[in-house]
Amino acid sequence: FFFAPNGAMKVAFLHPDLGVGGAERLVVDAAVGLKRLGHEVHFYTYYHSPSHCFPETKDGTVPVTVWFSFIPHHIKLKGHVLLANLKMYLLTMRLLLLGEGAQYDVFFVDQVATPLVVLRALGHRSFFFCHFPDKLCDASLTAPRRSLLRRAYRYVFDAMEEWCTSQAGTVVYNSHFTKRTAFLEFPGLQHHPNAGPDDVLYPPVQDAALTAPVSDVPEVTVQTTDSQLTVNLRESLAETRTLVSLNRFERKKNVELAIRTMSALRAQGTTDLRLIIAGGWYHKVAENVEYLEELKQLVVAEGLQLVVWFMPSISTEVKQLLLQTARVFLYTPPSEHFGIVPVEAMCCGTPVVAVNNGGPTESIRHQTTGFLADPTPEAFAEGVLYCLQNADRLSAAGREHALKTFGQDEFARSLDGKLQALTSCAPLPSMALYLLVYWALLGPLLAVMGLCLGLGYYMRSGALFRAMTVVIPSVALVVGVLTVRAIKKVQGTQGPSEATGH
Repeated sequence: FFFAPNGAMKVAFLHPDLGVGGAERLVVDAAVGLKRLGHEVHFYTYYHSPSHCFPETKDGTVPVTVWFSFIPHHIKLKGHVLLANLKMYLLTMRLLLLGEGAQYDVFFVDQVATPLVVLRALGHRSFFFCHFPDKLCDASLTAPRRSLLRRAYRYVFDAMEEWCTSQAGTVVYNSHFTKRTAFLEFPGLQHHPNAGPDDVLYPPVQDAALTAPVSDVPEVTVQTTDSQLTVNLRESLAETRTLVSLNRFERKKNVELAIRTMSALRAQGTTDLRLIIAGGWYHKVAENVEYLEELKQLVVAEGLQLVVWFMPSISTEVKQLLLQTARVFLYTPPSEHFGIVPVEAMCCGTPVVAVNNGGPTESIRHQTTGFLADPTPEAFAEGVLYCLQNADRLSAAGREHALKTFGQDEFARSLDGKLQALTSCAPLPSMALYLLVYWALLGPLLAVMGLCLGLGYYMRSGALFRAMTVVIPSVALVVGVLTVRAIKKVQGTQGPSEATGH
């Protein structure tokens, strides 16, 4: 491996879709923080849109290389997991087998764990940041019935996720809640050679940028339920006490709770508030488009057309202005993995009302920096009134807590220490033969599964197709499980020092 002089490292970030979500904000902050400490960083991804990304990834702050963007994200809204794993596998193989990967000291991987297998097979050091187990992010989990094919399909990839994650040199989690959940879903991770009490790394908040004065924001367009308005946002925020909800437009974010909270407040006599629902929205994402319309319909049903504004796809400056000037920030997702936006709001001095489970219970101090409430309109309304009545105290305490606990400098130093510790040790034993055999056996079967998935839309009937959709995933599952068991058996015959790489 090439090691940069004077303790500096070369770090490659392998990330699937470099968009504008919380996971993307974290990896970009990680790269910028490491670069500030003198390390070299580079992103490798299969999708990056200059019109839908963070500015650091398009202004040259961190270099980005895109490969395999021609492969679609899905086939008629199916096969997201299969194609994501395939693209990350191909991306990693291209990076390593064409020689460019040899210059890096460590590979930072998140979201899709497939690259970890290839990295270990070829003797590279890998660092995996676990945002949340992907198996629990499958939208079909909430469906009343899942077909046998769907269950077999997910079972294969869930087993792959656990085993691939275990191949990382170091695994860290974005919260203790995520860590507990990962250990519950993937018990094998508890026995990872580098597992320990310090494997939680809270995401950072962009303290300097968030707290800087916002230059004049030009007039912006806001949406109501049936029209669009052009408003001076700064003046509107100054004239009317405003609650803000800021999330991607996804159903799991439970933004309905914010709307119903407004109804509960008005029923209690608090009628001088406005609610702004803003966040990430992309016209090519079907759920974004559908969910925005569902929320507008709910506003009409609740009779709140005059007091609820929608602001999809806001700019960084508008987001900053909303966080700085909102009276109360509403964070509605239940069982959120961590949730960086409440921390950003506290950093700006805005009190937060959040659901009392998941990551926010670690970032928000109840009735000290915000209010933790049951996910009901009445409980959230109580939290809003508490924050309005104690605004000055909560604002000062929240800002101090956010800067002290979630600052970028502290995050960068902690991450640097973990990466330095990883590079100071020998890589885990490569087990290249066994890992490559695994992919040699399972890869073609997964490819056939993908073919079946595509054919399913054109061959919905017929005994042959029905048999293929049951037999092929079952064979893939059996081969995968048997291969994993064989690899674990080989690992068990190794001595402790060999198994851990120390």
